[in-house]
Amino acid sequence: MPINIPVVLDGILTATADKANAEARIAAYRGILDTEARQRLATEGAAPSWNTPTMGKVRLDPPGNWTASVADDKAYGEHVAQHHPTEATVALYFNATDVDAALTALGFAGVTPTDSRIEVRPAYTTALLASATIDVIEAETDPETGEPDGERTFIVADGTGTVVPGLSAARTPAKLVVSLDRERRTRALDEATLGTNALLAAAGLDDAPALDPDAVHAARVELEALAVDQLATIAKARELPSSGTKATLAERIARAEVMTNQVIRPAVDQAVAAHPDAVTAVDMATAALAPGVADASDKAAAAILGTGASRDVLRLKARALGLPAGGTKAEVAATLAAAGVTAADLAEAQA
Repeated sequence: MPINIPVVLDGILTATADKANAEARIAAYRGILDTEARQRLATEGAAPSWNTPTMGKVRLDPPGNWTASVADDKAYGEHVAQHHPTEATVALYFNATDVDAALTALGFAGVTPTDSRIEVRPAYTTALLASATIDVIEAETDPETGEPDGERTFIVADGTGTVVPGLSAARTPAKLVVSLDRERRTRALDEATLGTNALLAAAGLDDAPALDPDAVHAARVELEALAVDQLATIAKARELPSSGTKATLAERIARAEVMTNQVIRPAVDQAVAAHPDAVTAVDMATAALAPGVADASDKAAAAILGTGASRDVLRLKARALGLPAGGTKAEVAATLAAAGVTAADLAEAQA
């Protein structure tokens, strides 16, 4: 049955318009709450937090602490060279024709460097910045507008109280954080899935799959045990958006796993990339699973990876069997294993 393209086009364009509408409203609401929250922080000295049961939370994360940094390398380097000469080196630059003369008798040859740079030992700079004291001088306020008249300045001193030229300070700004309640997010996603499936059915795709909520929940709980950077790695491997909170990433990946019946865990791909020849089938099975015993399918996938076949070879085998061939090497191996392909079958096909 041919797909009714106009129906699908109407769906995607309507959803895109809804997204633009929602983003505009979110920006307006955020702006109002952000202004109110910052005013309360300034007057009350505490960052506000609002909680609406069954809906979610909104809070203002206050600014971070001031930390010192090098703003002017030249001024800072000259100070260190003068007061702590053992902590800095000087790089001199000459024209190529003057190098021999400079090395032979720099002081007597009348050779003038074309440029120079003082390089401070990184470990010294790190220790200095960590122990520095910072005085923040706020700009005066314009009596008419109430706005700062100028920019704030910083006086940064080392552990002895000596002001160090070339140093400044910075801090992370206050940030409004909006967190949607998990159950509310799940309901919204379920509603979106139902609406999408209904539209696809109207377009001629009557077999649009409905996701098992229990399976999505189980996958989400397992994923939330991972770190955010691991979840971002999994999302990228699936060509999904990799930004967002841990809960958002876990929900996004869980739905993709249930929809495709394929699981990606970063430990497998990292192990293959780091030691493509040394990783054994047992290593693969161990890396792919949470603590426990690998089942037969996992062992078969690990054995396929252990043959050393490239991803292209695995993808060709999958296509030949009419199986999905997308994803990482580990994912294609899992697809083959689930279809009953063994390492011996793969070796025989390559022979």
